Amino acid sequence: MFQTSAAAREPAVQPARSLPIGREVPETVPIDRVWGLPEPLFYLLVGVVTAPLFALTPITRLAGWFFAALCHEIGHSVVGWLWGRPSFPAINPTGHGISISGEQEPLLVGLLAVALCLTARLTEERGKQIAIAVAALVVYPLLALGWSFGTEVAILLAGHGGELGFAAVFLWRAACGGFTQSDVERGLFSTVGWFLVGSNLWLTVGLMTSAARRAWYSSSGSFGGTNDYIRVGDMLGWSVGAVACLMTLAALAAASASVWWGWRRATAA
Repeated sequence: MFQTSAAAREPAVQPARSLPIGREVPETVPIDRVWGLPEPLFYLLVGVVTAPLFALTPITRLAGWFFAALCHEIGHSVVGWLWGRPSFPAINPTGHGISISGEQEPLLVGLLAVALCLTARLTEERGKQIAIAVAALVVYPLLALGWSFGTEVAILLAGHGGELGFAAVFLWRAACGGFTQSDVERGLFSTVGWFLVGSNLWLTVGLMTSAARRAWYSSSGSFGGTNDYIRVGDMLGWSVGAVACLMTLAALAAASASVWWGWRRATAA
């Protein structure tokens, strides 16, 4: 799909970078180019151009919705589990999605706290080990068991947060080489990543600027339920437009951070 010949990739040269003593300092850092563009930029632009294809036909719209809904419900479910509430995503091909969540299990919170504490072994610095242990065994259980309001808000925002999380990973890998260095894989990652970012911005900007969009949103909840941003707004005492503004900033931040980090990885020595 996006295979490029050796002639299409033009190596560029950057100045040598300083490295710690004992490591060899490279004289040049090659940056591959595709059609005259730096390789990370090329694949990111591919996604910008191809992401709107999801809106081209009813079948592609359904495919795009299904994938976004899966990321959305996985986001709800993952955060539900993290706060001790067994949760499972459910997608209906007719256009509805829901995360089925149970009651909080204190034992599950305890097990997760111990598991998080064990991650302290991943670092050899004593100070970091202590900080991780305190956060896992003290801060996390107090938040999970003692702040039900924050838990509910976090789970509600985790739906669209899950979409943005997947988008960030996809854009990061598209910029820095994918998982297999395949041209097709990088193009697909970029396409899906920008689609998820774009669909979230389409929703949030519409909710901030259009009364008609807000009216549609208030009556379009899956299985007759109330949509996430409305529920969050009710809990916080915010308008749905204010919640949408917050999530617009989150979408822009997720896209910017993933592109920046992917670019750094792609151009690092």
